[in-house]
Amino acid sequence: LQSQKVLEILQKLSSKKDFCMWQNMFFDKSTGTVDHLDSYYLDTNPMGNLIAAWFALEDSNADGGTFHVYPKSHLKVSNDWKNMNHNEFVKWSSKNTSSMKRKSIFLKKGDVLFWHPFTFHGSSSQIKNGISRKSLTAHYFPTDTLKGGRGKNTNEEKKLREVKLKKQFKTYRSYGFPIYSSTRKRSSLIFSIKGLLHYLLNKNKPHTLMNRKNY
Repeated sequence: LQSQKVLEILQKLSSKKDFCMWQNMFFDKSTGTVDHLDSYYLDTNPMGNLIAAWFALEDSNADGGTFHVYPKSHLKVSNDWKNMNHNEFVKWSSKNTSSMKRKSIFLKKGDVLFWHPFTFHGSSSQIKNGISRKSLTAHYFPTDTLKGGRGKNTNEEKKLREVKLKKQFKTYRSYGFPIYSSTRKRSSLIFSIKGLLHYLLNKNKPHTLMNRKNY
């Protein structure tokens, strides 16, 4: 997934110099996926720089489930989906692909398919029991872009959430007691106090020491 050959292909496809891998998956058999475009889930900010790849670990045929794409669909995609919930997005994707030409992809062991994050694609479920479709998928984004999805920057969203949590739990932290979970409510402060007392009373016992030989 991170070989020099893959990097060279990514560079040719995008004119970018360096990439980072973001989320990879292993498929034993095809579980079937609805038609979709990756940008709804994973992409860069600005959108369109993510590159997805499917690595065939064995020869594939229809009995093991069919992976399909809609060629050139990335040239026709609008931004209508940005503010949709997932159910709306699935219906929108189905409506768009209903008028497009679908191409089934049958790769040989060792083949790799790369596609644009705006390209509609999906797969059917396994047809015959015992017939697998072993494969890996991975997503790559240029290191000079930000991670995003649905046209948003997940890094910025994470920072905003952290700031919000710090404000929300500022009162708790002022007590000086350890608050281990950001989801605790004010009424749960007593559990942290109990935990601290339990540690102080048992801190020299083997089960409280961070020593692997005790486990």
